[in-house]
Amino acid sequence: MRRKALPRGSCSVGELPRVSVLIEVKDEYEVLRRTLEIPLKVDYPLDRLKIYVGG
Repeated sequence: MRRKALPRGSCSVGELPRVSVLIEVKDEYEVLRRTLEIPLKVDYPLDRLKIYVGG
C-alpha cells in the first residue's frame, strides 16, 4: 500500500517527524559515498534528518 504524498505547504517544518537513516557498511568507501548522496537529495529539512553510519 503506497502512501500519498502530502501536498506542499500542508504542514509546517516543526510538524514533520524526525527521520533517521541507518547505513551499515564496512570497507566500502565508494558504496558509502553513493549511499550518502541519496538521503541528502531528498526534499526534507536537514534539521529533521539524522544519518548514522556504522560498520
